[in-house]
Amino acid sequence: MVSISFSVFKEKILDGTKKQTIRKYNEKRFQQLTNAKTYQLYWGNWRSNDKELLKEVESIQPIIIKFDVGHGIINTGYLPGHNAFVLSIEERDKLAQADGFTNYNELLEWFINKYGVVTTFNEKFIVVRWK
Repeated sequence: MVSISFSVFKEKILDGTKKQTIRKYNEKRFQQLTNAKTYQLYWGNWRSNDKELLKEVESIQPIIIKFDVGHGIINTGYLPGHNAFVLSIEERDKLAQADGFTNYNELLEWFINKYGVVTTFNEKFIVVRWK
């Protein structure tokens, strides 16, 4: 079981609109997420006393993506036997909606505001998905 903390999108997590979260890539964290059968979703820092367990969910295999200036989002094909590919406009919007955003442009704007242009377009991110 892996714990994941949130400080935004509480209502969307509770009502099931948000079915994933996208976090900066870290190899150790990716392996933990890949091996986990369930995730505990917390409001607030899960290590603090001031936290709230929102729900426990069944995990879905995480994927690794990169934001690309010319192509939108690229699934890196990190998993063995999978090739990298560019997500279509529809797939980008679907990914954004599963994350609680209206569309890809809204998601991208949020990432640029949070991480800045350089990090957003030069780092890999993990899409953490659940049922």
